[in-house]
Amino acid sequence: MSLYPESASDLIPKLHAGEISSEALVRDCLGRIEATNGVISAWAYLDEDLALAQAKALDGLRLAGRPLGHLHGIPVGVKDILDTADMPTEYGTPIYEGHRPVRDSTVVAKLREAGAVIMGKTVSTEFAFLTPGNTANPHNADHTPGSVLRRLWHETEPRYDLPRRCPANREESRPDRRFHPHARRHGFIDRCAHRI
Repeated sequence: MSLYPESASDLIPKLHAGEISSEALVRDCLGRIEATNGVISAWAYLDEDLALAQAKALDGLRLAGRPLGHLHGIPVGVKDILDTADMPTEYGTPIYEGHRPVRDSTVVAKLREAGAVIMGKTVSTEFAFLTPGNTANPHNADHTPGSVLRRLWHETEPRYDLPRRCPANREESRPDRRFHPHARRHGFIDRCAHRI
């Protein structure tokens, strides 16, 4: 029996009552990932053993009668822009390939505190901006998950394009401004934030 179509809201009471175990739910999710990830490519990093170990530990808490968090046993994938101490965080860019943060981001720490199982890292656009990852839209594999947003951006972009010599973009006019090395490649420096 697959638990896939059930929502987290439906699963949480079942996990708290012991009707299903976190380990069974994580195994079900891992099966679904295995069946779909070849087409979707949603995961930048997935550690099945770590996810199962977290699930077993959470099941142990429930069996011991310990207090359970609001998300107890719910499997979660976090974007690759959020730091995780036990997984690489590459921010969707090859610049940070293999980067291992020393601590969790606040969001990840709060998820863990609530009892969520951090399955792994999902693909993110580079630095959470416009350069897309290799993930396909699960409803239409010919598109990316952000196709609509990117299309809207490109439709409105010409209104914001200004001459390359826009004073707001000249580094000498704002000596305190520091740009990421890839900013020029993506054209961020060559655009002003105001309309002509």
